Amino acid sequence: MKKTIILSLFVFLQPLFFYCQQSKDESNYYIWFDELVGVENTGLYLGTEYLINYRITEENYSFFESPNFLLGTVNYNRQTYFNQEIKYNIYEDEVIIKLQNNNGQTIMKLIKDKLDGFTINNHVFINIQGADEYDTEVSGFFEIIAKNSFFTLYKKHRKRKIKKLDKRIIYYEYKDRKNQYYLFYNKTYINIKTKRDFSKIFPEFKKDLMDIKENVKSKSNQDILMISLSNRVFQLMSK
Repeated sequence: MKKTIILSLFVFLQPLFFYCQQSKDESNYYIWFDELVGVENTGLYLGTEYLINYRITEENYSFFESPNFLLGTVNYNRQTYFNQEIKYNIYEDEVIIKLQNNNGQTIMKLIKDKLDGFTINNHVFINIQGADEYDTEVSGFFEIIAKNSFFTLYKKHRKRKIKKLDKRIIYYEYKDRKNQYYLFYNKTYINIKTKRDFSKIFPEFKKDLMDIKENVKSKSNQDILMISLSNRVFQLMSK
């Protein structure tokens, strides 16, 4: 019955759809439609209830940037949902979503195989599953930190879990691990760690890349280095 009502409503709203295309962008239309039919009638409820079965500390959390829900977009089950409250659990490599409904709210874990990608706090992630044509195994959610017509640079965020005991109470803390970087070039995922790796992939630009300083005392510096190398290679390839 619910599916029939939604289908009838969509058919009724089709003329308005074409009007919205002319007066609003696509994201605004989908936000409007989701609000109209109710989020409980969308595909976002295809998932499992999210439960935490152990104690964690607020300071050392497993989530991306914040332990709180942040506004983002998810590409789920071949549909795009804007302005959703989500969290990315780096350690578990899973996305949690908070859905508002008539009964309050529901916190769910999205099914990984159905989640093509998501955007959180202006950071874009894509779900990579399987191997490339050379059988290089790359799997999970990767942030796109540089992309051009020749290659894409991905970043894999990582954390480690530490078990703690305090007055007979067991709890867990999460600490940052060294991030991993992959360059997708010529249909191959190549693990990148240093400037030397870029030089091996692009030996014709080795001298040009030597001018870029390699200061990686922090994670942000590592990002800057990788992006700088990518941008420089792109400029040289574009000549």
